[in-house]
Amino acid sequence: MDEITDPPVDLNPEETELLAEYLLRQDFEDDGYEAASGVFKPEHPRWRTFIERGGERAGTIRSRTRLSERRLVSQLSEAELGQLKHRYLQDGEISKYVTEELTSSTIAWNKDGSLLLLYLKRNIPLRVQKKAWSALELMRFDDPRRAETRAATAFNARTGSATVKSGELLFGFMDRGYIQIANPTREQETEYSALRPLLRHMNAEFARVLPSQFAKQNRDIPAEFRQFGTAFSTTTILKSTPASVHKDSGNGLSLTCMTTVSQNSSGGELCLLEYGLRIPVGPGDLLIAATCREWHVNLTPVRGTKYSIIAYFRSGLKSRLRQMDWLLRH
Repeated sequence: MDEITDPPVDLNPEETELLAEYLLRQDFEDDGYEAASGVFKPEHPRWRTFIERGGERAGTIRSRTRLSERRLVSQLSEAELGQLKHRYLQDGEISKYVTEELTSSTIAWNKDGSLLLLYLKRNIPLRVQKKAWSALELMRFDDPRRAETRAATAFNARTGSATVKSGELLFGFMDRGYIQIANPTREQETEYSALRPLLRHMNAEFARVLPSQFAKQNRDIPAEFRQFGTAFSTTTILKSTPASVHKDSGNGLSLTCMTTVSQNSSGGELCLLEYGLRIPVGPGDLLIAATCREWHVNLTPVRGTKYSIIAYFRSGLKSRLRQMDWLLRH
């Protein structure tokens, strides 16, 4: 089969999936990244068939990753969730709020039909995880200071066992008041650069499995703010740092991609509190979720060293005024 430049429009879902499988077998490394421009192109012929079919569900490649599909139902009101803001759940409360756990690759939709999450089990290659681990172990972490993380070390200490001191780092760009580059991006450039394969893999899977949603985010982000050419402007890295109940409101309406890298750690399972859904994002797993609008929390203390890599797009970077100010200062 030749490269598709004029995608068929009459494919049924089964034929669409077969075409996706064929394209993926041709050259797995060809993920749509263009070295000349340094960005991922959602218009890449490999994925355009699925992008142009449009719609939340039509723009999703499902069976390739053997996804189960479901629609989640709210169990708590927004008012009830707001009352839990910046709280950690106590041991006796977990069973009250958490009713089920994801154990397999799943795509879930919100009540309004919009994408809520995509969970892929064992998606990140081991060699990519190992390279990321080596770089993460060399990083110098700051103490958690944000409202949702500053009590993480004390929360971990509840286990009564030896704990790893919690820490967090922010790489890439922020948009609080004006655009600025995070200090660790300069100070730990070598270590951060070693995460390039991991972030590009996360980005490529985002493009492959959710091409319609990826295309929108990829078009929104200005080229100068891309991390290693991806559709992410910013990366938060947490070291053994469970977060209390919060939303990632600064991300606008973009989707967040998250994975973990660890060796012999446990705990810190993510929970989408409104739906009572526990999501144990382990090493090699990938979670893509609308954490910008969904209340989430880490349920239990973290034992051992566990790194959470969270990549996203800060919506404030789209501001023309902020962009002009950034260009004038640089």
